[in-house]
Amino acid sequence: MCEQRGDPLADKVFANVLLVFLALHFPHWTPPTVVLLLLAREFAVQGFRSMAPCKGVVLRTRMVSKLKFVFQTLSVGAVLLGVGTGSDGPRAFCQWLAWTALGLALIAGYASMTMLFWKNRDLWARKPVRMELR
Repeated sequence: MCEQRGDPLADKVFANVLLVFLALHFPHWTPPTVVLLLLAREFAVQGFRSMAPCKGVVLRTRMVSKLKFVFQTLSVGAVLLGVGTGSDGPRAFCQWLAWTALGLALIAGYASMTMLFWKNRDLWARKPVRMELR
């Protein structure tokens, strides 16, 4: 039997809600444009993934998608640490780390989305699988 740890959808929702919160309250730390691009990617990928079982296809999560989540989480941590830091030196480093990690999350996210869509480009043409066969 396949063992699954945690709830990936809950992790995504939590991380994205936190990013939206940070973009609204600290836009100079978490640019809203980048957050909107990450959210658009999440909606596109989740929509594509939700269609796959109806077509009898199982889509595996690639390492690059997991890397996106790591960069996204690192960015959130850097923002929280930087906002709470009083001195300018660590604060500047945290802001640099937050921007860099968020940029890498954006690159990894769109790379993984492109690979997922390309590898499964025939999904739209497939006929739906009957309910009894799912």
